[in-house]
Amino acid sequence: MRKIKIAGLSLFNGHARMYFSFLMNSPMFDLVGVSVSPENRSRAFLHKLPGIPVYPTDEALLDAHPEVEAVVIAGPNYQNLDRVRLCAARGLHIYMMKVPTMQMDEYAEMERIVKETGIIFQVELQMRFIAMTRRLKKLIDEGAVGRVISIHATNMTHCIASWFTWVGDGIGSYGKDVPVRPGEKLLRGGAITDHPHIFDMMRYLTDSEYEYVYADCAPNLRKDMQVEDSVCILGRMKNGVMVSLDPSYSRMENPMTPLGPLGPGWEQYPRRVEVNYTVTGEKGVILVDCYNSGMYHTANPNHSYTMMPSHEDYHFERMMEDFYRCVCEKKTPVVTLEGHRPTIEVMNACYESISRQEPVYL
Repeated sequence: MRKIKIAGLSLFNGHARMYFSFLMNSPMFDLVGVSVSPENRSRAFLHKLPGIPVYPTDEALLDAHPEVEAVVIAGPNYQNLDRVRLCAARGLHIYMMKVPTMQMDEYAEMERIVKETGIIFQVELQMRFIAMTRRLKKLIDEGAVGRVISIHATNMTHCIASWFTWVGDGIGSYGKDVPVRPGEKLLRGGAITDHPHIFDMMRYLTDSEYEYVYADCAPNLRKDMQVEDSVCILGRMKNGVMVSLDPSYSRMENPMTPLGPLGPGWEQYPRRVEVNYTVTGEKGVILVDCYNSGMYHTANPNHSYTMMPSHEDYHFERMMEDFYRCVCEKKTPVVTLEGHRPTIEVMNACYESISRQEPVYL
């Protein structure tokens, strides 16, 4: 099996650790180096990368390794367009974290670059690769509950802004400082921006696109955070399926635990990530807990809920395997930049709905 020479541009994303841990021992990839800015080195996981060269800038990394064929871009959203330009100019294939950009003019520029250069561009949307989600899709398609009437989905998590500070910053996350409503201090760029998965899943599970959405956000649970952390969304797909979505940072962090990378002891109730679906059809209902189902205990030392995964789901490996095949065989990724566009558009429509306090049609 031919190994693809791959590099990591910026370690400053919550998912980067999983990818680089996998790439260190992958039979498909040869990780030749990573970049991380000097001010962020203390928050990165460099101890996980023994023997891998670390560079202060993306340019320094790529100049030192002309053999690189592909990159994993794992930096703040607002920097992604510059990185796409840098990589495309060198003909490098791109694996991008879940939000390429929230600015649609930048998104169009990325699409133009990818089309003109012919590089492979895969967007990370892990729910497409999780076994429970694929099983749910199969049951729906087979008519297990008859015609689907509605889907309720949650993507409720802790907020990692204390670790990766750009997540809680309007410019870092959303690309601009835009108030959620005129005259408010709270900015766009929080829970909606960080949780594209369930927006994408409604498109995937229904084989349809959004007709309209109506969204609202509550006062923040975290009073010192710039961006929204609690959101509720209602909507309808063009095929008539009603949807309700909760993409909130509503799983609180444990204040007894020193701030730092998420780990055991951070859970308050009952775990740091919950992605669940309730699919209601004319003939029945399907309930799905599709992300890191686990066992819980309230033992010492923290006297708080702690979750231990009850199974392994290798979705990060599956996503990289798909990227490998696409690069080697010139195939189309499961999630392309063009295919992801409607998901980013509906997320922006939710922000518009919050601002205008009315439904927004797509």
